Amino acid sequence: MINKYKKKMEFKGKCIQLIIPENENLILNFNPEENYLILKIGSECLIESRKYISKLSQQEIYEKIQTQTSKQIQALEMKISTEQAFIEHYKTQEDIRIEHEVQKLLKSNGETFDFIKKNYENEIKSLKELLIVGEKETIKLQHVLSNYENDKKSIIQYEVGEIVKMHNDKYDLLLNEKEKQYQLTRETFDKAISTLENTTSKKSLVGLGKIGETAFQDLAETFKDFDGFELIDVHSSKYQGDFHLKFKDFDILVDAKNYSNNVPSSQREKIKHDLRKSELHFAWLISLNTTIDKFDRAPFMFEWIDHDKCICYVNAILKSENPQDILRSLWFVCKELNKIVIKDDLGENELSSMKESQLKMKDKVKNMRKNIKEMNASIHSLKKMCDNMDENLKDLLNEETVIDTHYGMLSNWWNLNIENGETNISSTDLWFKFKRDNKNVMHEIDANKFKDILCAFVTEDCLLRPKTKNGAIEIKNVCWKK
Repeated sequence: MINKYKKKMEFKGKCIQLIIPENENLILNFNPEENYLILKIGSECLIESRKYISKLSQQEIYEKIQTQTSKQIQALEMKISTEQAFIEHYKTQEDIRIEHEVQKLLKSNGETFDFIKKNYENEIKSLKELLIVGEKETIKLQHVLSNYENDKKSIIQYEVGEIVKMHNDKYDLLLNEKEKQYQLTRETFDKAISTLENTTSKKSLVGLGKIGETAFQDLAETFKDFDGFELIDVHSSKYQGDFHLKFKDFDILVDAKNYSNNVPSSQREKIKHDLRKSELHFAWLISLNTTIDKFDRAPFMFEWIDHDKCICYVNAILKSENPQDILRSLWFVCKELNKIVIKDDLGENELSSMKESQLKMKDKVKNMRKNIKEMNASIHSLKKMCDNMDENLKDLLNEETVIDTHYGMLSNWWNLNIENGETNISSTDLWFKFKRDNKNVMHEIDANKFKDILCAFVTEDCLLRPKTKNGAIEIKNVCWKK
């Protein structure tokens, strides 16, 4: 800078080089005379200051420095005090905020669970109401169905009785005219039986069957004057019986049995199976010389195996006085029953529709019960989840926000009685010892709270938590102080 002025002005002077701290800057916008004056005054002040300081004692220097710095120390102490107050205030506000957040979370979870539970309860209630309605409807349909079947059964029995009575009277003359023909057929049949008995004393089952078929063929001649009559031998075909009696309006499946003992129930099941396999509405199980098991209380009896399929069981027809009359009477009964079956097709359709509706209703009730069971399982699962959330929140509060008035007291007691060791001590033993030592605060703290405080200041790796909620905690690697 002095060189700069020297170049600009023709001035004779000295060039002085001074060393100052590296991080300090000087702005000198003075002329050489002013620079000289500044340096002279500054150097004289510095010299006088050194002289003055050299005259002071060390105590005076310390007091002077203390006087000059006391204000700065007070300012720093005030600043530190303010910062500590701010930190305490921030910590209090943060604790309040955390507690508020936890309460808010608990309230939100509780409201969500209550809402879900209420929805499930409403849905279960509505399903139970539907179930009750369905059961009432089922009972009503069963009652209607029972009444319908009873009415139909009574009508059929009445009409069958009337038909039998009417045709017995109507065809008495015709049956009398056929009596001579029957007597001739009977004599022929007796001769054939006598001849066969003289030929062999043992008859195979096939031979007996042939005899029975031949005997029925002779009896069936009584229908030869009926409109459209035809006798078809089908014994070689499966599930067809022995014969088919064909008439103008309907056909009959016939199975003739020539047994020496009662016809067993297996033969009844067989003809039921054959009739169900066929499209015919009527079947006759005719026993020539013996009765039929469980259907032997009358010369012939009926059994309905479906709404449009009927079986007639004929007992010991060859032992009756007029076997052909019995067959003709059976034909007239079946003819009238066939009219009833055709007439009741619409009624049966309605009955089938009611049965189908009842089955559908049962399926719906079954599905509703299944849904109720699944919803109960879901509610149980949700309740279990909420319980787990409550436990987790308790653990969180115990680990991060434990603020308890007895914390300090329990911590001091712990330090006085417990030290590191190689054994385990249960929370139950600690609790009993703590109760004996602190009887004055037993009304303020219980065993569960004691365990919670223990979990707060004992590290997790030293804890053995119980499998049950109310079990005792084991503290590892500690022992009682002697």
